[in-house]
This record gives sequence, C-alpha cells and structure tokens, in this order.
Amino acid sequence: MASNKPTIINISFKTSTLDDQILLDWLEQKFLEYGKSNYIKNVLREKMLEEINKE
Repeated sequence: MASNKPTIINISFKTSTLDDQILLDWLEQKFLEYGKSNYIKNVLREKMLEEINKE
C-alpha cells in the first residue's frame, strides 16, 4: 500500500532582520486566529488561483 504521509515544508525567519521579524510577528497573529497550517495553505491557494486566472 502507498503511504499517504503529509509533505512538510520547513520555513525559517532571520529574526535579526526587521523585515523577517515584522513578517513573523504578523504571521503568528494569523496563526492564532486560523491555525498555522490552515492559514499558510489558504494564502498559497489564493496565490495559486491568482496565477491560474492570469493565464
């Protein structure tokens, strides 16, 4: 049988840079509201649909 393990994508933030720190702070607030995985997938899905609709 084929395994149906989830694919895990790691992402890191260099909190020594202001841009990454601001992004991380913003994301952490969104994660509290929507859940980490759900929020990231939703943002990526929206971006994917934007690109598909441009073609």
